[in-house]
Amino acid sequence: MRILSKIKLGLGLAFRFKFKEAINFIKAYITIKKEPLIVKSKPVLVQIEATNRCNLKCIMCAVNYERKDQKKNDLTINKFKNILQQFPYVKSLILNGSGEPLLNKDIFQIIEKPIKKNVLVGFHTNGLLLTKDIAEKIIASDLSWLNISIDSHKKETYEQIRKGSDYEKVIANIKYLTYLIKKTNSKLELTLVIVIMNHNLKELPDYIKFFGSIGVENIKAQRVHIMDEYPEKKKKFVVKNKELSKKMHIKAIEEAKKNGVNLTFTTFYTEEKKEKGCNWPWLGPFIDVNGEVMPCCVINTPDILSFGNIFKEDFSKIWNNKKYQDFRKELRSKKKPALCKKMKCPYYTISLLDN
Repeated sequence: MRILSKIKLGLGLAFRFKFKEAINFIKAYITIKKEPLIVKSKPVLVQIEATNRCNLKCIMCAVNYERKDQKKNDLTINKFKNILQQFPYVKSLILNGSGEPLLNKDIFQIIEKPIKKNVLVGFHTNGLLLTKDIAEKIIASDLSWLNISIDSHKKETYEQIRKGSDYEKVIANIKYLTYLIKKTNSKLELTLVIVIMNHNLKELPDYIKFFGSIGVENIKAQRVHIMDEYPEKKKKFVVKNKELSKKMHIKAIEEAKKNGVNLTFTTFYTEEKKEKGCNWPWLGPFIDVNGEVMPCCVINTPDILSFGNIFKEDFSKIWNNKKYQDFRKELRSKKKPALCKKMKCPYYTISLLDN
């Protein structure tokens, strides 16, 4: 999903914006074009981690080998309110980090407050906890978008990748939510996300055909993200066969057209691109469950880089501090920043301005 496109759509709908919000949005748009070190606009996009707990042990997930000793916490409703009040002009809010948002018992209270302010709110889920009751609450909540991560339409492949999940339950949950969206004429944008790796690349065209047949309208394919520090995992998961990738890419597009599926790709091919395209440090921050302010959801551990803690210091002091300015300076250069390269950021070449 193109976050900034959603925000621009909101700009066209006058009821979403008060005058000051509209002025700030215009400033933000100019900011991401000029990329100044000191940003005068307030963040319009914020990602907040609702929890760092997860109910699955996905074989490719960094949480299971990079941050396995991380203390597990949920964001409380009071802490969320503390954060939200520091972003008066936010128009897009993502409630994800390294955990499963539906594990947070306060998640619907967290969703409610920004939605009442006409903020576009969404999150990613693995779909296991998306029961009929939860699905109905999501529809009633007026959530803007929901991404469900499911890496295969085949039980064996899916449960091999998503350790601890239940294929039949997740498929049933997807079918019911799809049914509810159509029944209620909901505006919820539902997208299935498949993480492409050696285990499932060849399945992609049939995956699209299968989910298209049960009414799924949006599918996103993205490449698995593994850092260089883990060469064995890279070898195991990352697709190196460029010709096979291109072949599956073409077949997937053809299948999507046949089944009326809106298909998007995020860094699908294995070769790295050289052009710059990241706008995050000019749009807004990623904030983890403990209040650490970081550049984005890829650089998402404070020991790698933290600009400050929002529970200890007001965000207005963090937004243009020296660390933030130094990071922007490096990011706006034509050379890929060392940290982004180290983290193997899969989004670096994807501009949030893309349509």
